[in-house]
Amino acid sequence: MAFVIFFIGVCAAAMLDKSWDIFRHNLSDLGTGYRTLAAGLVFDYCCCVAGALLAVFGVGKCLFEKDLNKLSGMFFFIGGIFLALVGIANAEYLSLHNICSGMFAIFMATAIVLTTVSDLKEGNRLILVASILILLFLVFQWPLFKGALSECMAIGSATVWFFVQLYKYKKNGALAHVVHQTSSDVNGAI
Repeated sequence: MAFVIFFIGVCAAAMLDKSWDIFRHNLSDLGTGYRTLAAGLVFDYCCCVAGALLAVFGVGKCLFEKDLNKLSGMFFFIGGIFLALVGIANAEYLSLHNICSGMFAIFMATAIVLTTVSDLKEGNRLILVASILILLFLVFQWPLFKGALSECMAIGSATVWFFVQLYKYKKNGALAHVVHQTSSDVNGAI
């Protein structure tokens, strides 16, 4: 859900900033607001919301997974914090922004690789093949495309990867367990 919200926010910000060009600029240029304040606010806000949702996803993996998937949850959590910081320290604060966006990319890539290795160990072949194909696409598209186009392709690929993972959780009944466990915890607290 985090990447879907992020993607929608990027599209909205791009529509608000008529001078922004997917082939010439980076996504972070939408967040500066020096060309269009509304686009900057939308982009920065969607980074913060998507980062918070990603952090919550990471906490869920830490609570309900084991081994490498639990470790990947920690990386998703930290990556979510860095994505939120990308929205706070926008491109106007270039050095801090570059550190946050770079750390976001590193933590996300590590989390995805850890989850893929865990899928290999668990024998989830279909999920494993989908994850490997998405990771290969991410690696090979990066040098071919520049700027925001490459970043949008990475976000799109990550969104597809999250839906593949959601399918895995649904197939394994993990989503029903999490909903049941959470509702039991809430009812017990009341």
